[in-house]
Amino acid sequence: MLDLHSTVKQALDDADSFTAVGVIDCGQSSPLLPLQTSPTEHPRIRRALDTALTPRRVATLEPELRERAQDLIAPLAARGGGDVAATVARWLPVHALVQLLDLPTEDTGHLRDLHDRVLGPGAADPVGVAAAGREIESYFRETVEARRNQSGPDLVRALLTPDDRNLALTDAEVASVCYLLLLAGIDPVAAAIGSAAAHLAVEPHHQSVVRSSKDLRRYVEELLRWSAPVVALPRRCVASTEVGGQTVVTGSSVECRVAAANRDPEVFDEPDAFRTGRRERHLAFGSGPHHCAGAHLARLQIGLVIEELTRALPGFRPDPAHATPDPARIAAGDPVLIVAGG
Repeated sequence: MLDLHSTVKQALDDADSFTAVGVIDCGQSSPLLPLQTSPTEHPRIRRALDTALTPRRVATLEPELRERAQDLIAPLAARGGGDVAATVARWLPVHALVQLLDLPTEDTGHLRDLHDRVLGPGAADPVGVAAAGREIESYFRETVEARRNQSGPDLVRALLTPDDRNLALTDAEVASVCYLLLLAGIDPVAAAIGSAAAHLAVEPHHQSVVRSSKDLRRYVEELLRWSAPVVALPRRCVASTEVGGQTVVTGSSVECRVAAANRDPEVFDEPDAFRTGRRERHLAFGSGPHHCAGAHLARLQIGLVIEELTRALPGFRPDPAHATPDPARIAAGDPVLIVAGG
């Protein structure tokens, strides 16, 4: 178990010694790309993904995604409060995926269900997970096949279209990337949105601060460090190496505890305090070759919810009829009940 900022970063940066191949089983029949690739193959796939999933492409999603966030928050405003997790955090990341991949809007619920069958309460059933995995693979395989030789603004077509460096991926590779986006891009964002709502309810003075775009960006970064939407990242050692003065032997399973690393007092002054404007870099999106490709999209969603929630329910606070959750320990799906400010 690695929990210091230096040791977690070292392991995540060292793809030659630590791999996710064969470590994460989410019902897939082939490796999830680009996470579960060899160091020799990874640069090609990751370069294609980074070239397609740029901040500029993500920025084009903002108007429609903001409108979706407003639609999800509107019932809360009309009722004077409610559960942000069930109403907003559960659904916005799925809508973002649908928009990014240009999928049919009516498939949103189906995709949410497929995700939950793999990573939700039913994930303990390997037969059910495998069946859901086959459905996910079939869904994205059919999606990719339908987009072949088409041009368009979505990520699928971008990954299928070669540029001057011939970075196009195969149909199977693009379908695998979509599979990973479905599994990795939902719960962490939902957890961060829930944490933001809970923290702003408990510490309402931040609600006025985040109305500045600069302050909002700084708030989101500290939230990601402080709330740890991703607690740990599993890896397997494939080449014995020394980490933090200890030898990790080939074949060892390693848990990179990102949450603990982001509270390392050797790196972050008063690590338990929520303090925006820190210069030290958190590891909420990982580090190294496998740094989260969807980080820009995650930040956009969290920021949009904060903006629209504070606009629709100014001064909102925790619902006194329910226990207030610890904003720093909220997982995806944990209830976050708020009421309008009075």
